[in-house]
Amino acid sequence: MIRRVNAALYEGDLGEQVQLFVVQQGNGGVETAKFEYNDVVVPTEPIQGHPGCTITLVGGIHQFECIVVFNTSSASARYDLFQVNGAGGASPLNKSVTSDSGESTLGFGVDGVPVAAPAGAMVSPRLGKHK
Repeated sequence: MIRRVNAALYEGDLGEQVQLFVVQQGNGGVETAKFEYNDVVVPTEPIQGHPGCTITLVGGIHQFECIVVFNTSSASARYDLFQVNGAGGASPLNKSVTSDSGESTLGFGVDGVPVAAPAGAMVSPRLGKHK
């Protein structure tokens, strides 16, 4: 799972696969999105019945973008972004876009960080030859 650092940046464990999806409200049944991560278009796949994608976190900060489609007859539509949590449910990322904002893109940086060793982890001493 990715974790919020600030409004423009999230972080997650390097190499982790993260599933993200959008859910529309008030968009007349239209629910369409395209995804991009690290300057690469990511295939759209259904996740929990909504448009989503799976990204594998790479090292450093890279941009994630989700471009949604608003129904032209829906004046107050909204898309919210979620991720699949460890229990298989949906966790909100507190990112949304509304049709009245004039925007159709949700975006933020994602920092893939090395996985930290658990606290108290034992490190094996080097085994040397005894003379």
